[in-house]
Amino acid sequence: MIPAGKIPEKVKDVVKQHVKAMRVLLVDDMELNNTNNAMILTRIGFTRSNITSAADGIEAYKKATTPPYPDLILTDWNMPRADGLKFIQTLRQFPQYRSIMIIMITAEPDKMRKDVEPYINGFLKKPYSVIDVEDMVYSVVAKKLLGK
Repeated sequence: MIPAGKIPEKVKDVVKQHVKAMRVLLVDDMELNNTNNAMILTRIGFTRSNITSAADGIEAYKKATTPPYPDLILTDWNMPRADGLKFIQTLRQFPQYRSIMIIMITAEPDKMRKDVEPYINGFLKKPYSVIDVEDMVYSVVAKKLLGK
């Protein structure tokens, strides 16, 4: 893992060119969190009009499986109706959605990470900073671009 704020500028430059066109789905039952994450993603190079949100796993599943499909999903773990883990487990059952990059966001203890790791590309632990989001997102996108 690259320490926070340590992604090389050359990598950032390449990733920034790709994230401009990426479609993002933000999933959190707290609207303020989706708003804040949209602002962070816009600040690091994403196009605001390509960012949508959902309030729980059920709404997220509907949005994620309706064209245009997201390239990246940032989802909270704990939500009503269907939590983030149930959402991504259901989504990953279908081959056409396995290429979507998924970052799980949670304040849950580290011991629970093993439950979610098979389904995600990255993990953000609350509280997090803009630099934490930038590093995690750029790292996940860079790995995808490299085919890892």
